[in-house]
Amino acid sequence: MKKVIVLICLIYCFTAYAAPQYVIKLGTKKEWAPYHINTPDGSDGVAVRMLACIMVRLNQPFEIHKKPWARVQFETKIGKLDGFFSASKNSERDSFALQTSTFIQQNKMFYIKKNNSNFDPKEHDLNYIRENLTVSARASSNGLTSLQKMKYNIIATPQTTAQLLRLLDLKRVDAIIENDEVFDNLLKNKNLSASNYHKILMERKDMGVYFGKHFTESRPKFIEKFNKNIAACQEPVTAIPTINPQ
Repeated sequence: MKKVIVLICLIYCFTAYAAPQYVIKLGTKKEWAPYHINTPDGSDGVAVRMLACIMVRLNQPFEIHKKPWARVQFETKIGKLDGFFSASKNSERDSFALQTSTFIQQNKMFYIKKNNSNFDPKEHDLNYIRENLTVSARASSNGLTSLQKMKYNIIATPQTTAQLLRLLDLKRVDAIIENDEVFDNLLKNKNLSASNYHKILMERKDMGVYFGKHFTESRPKFIEKFNKNIAACQEPVTAIPTINPQ
């Protein structure tokens, strides 16, 4: 019996030692330049590099699953994914996940094409936009949530920033709301001048990584450790390979 017990203990110890480290599964948008970019070598972008830097410092392997934004949030809620990024804070997300400290700074801006309306930033303000203009934001975005809470006249909720720009340029909508880095990057890639658009700050909505409560309950110290490594990764870092199954 003693030999059997010793053998079981040895098997258990060897198994525990040999067990592979848990791979965290994080969801993100299919592409959201400059934060998440698809390349021939895998995932890249400002947010991906920040995330990879922190995970390397934690010696924590992870996967990136690229799916529609609403879907990655739902899959985090039901436990299929461990979290999602990059995301600004709102009460709906807080109900099923916990957000890290500020990961990347973000400004939510209204964009209005100058020759499409009589809007004058010297005379008009956010109240004027809410009371007089039609607006649009990406589906499932925090910008859309803000517009809904403040009762703006929303007439479209497309899936991408490119679709928002098209709506604005075709005069289908008077104003759109988008992250300034994302929108300005899109204009640059399309060789369009930012000077053709009024740019009005709506709100500051800094972004972090959301980890599902099912994940944080089993790893209560993880977000604390993650937060301690954010500052060290604020400087630009070189691309770090990640597991990217999709």
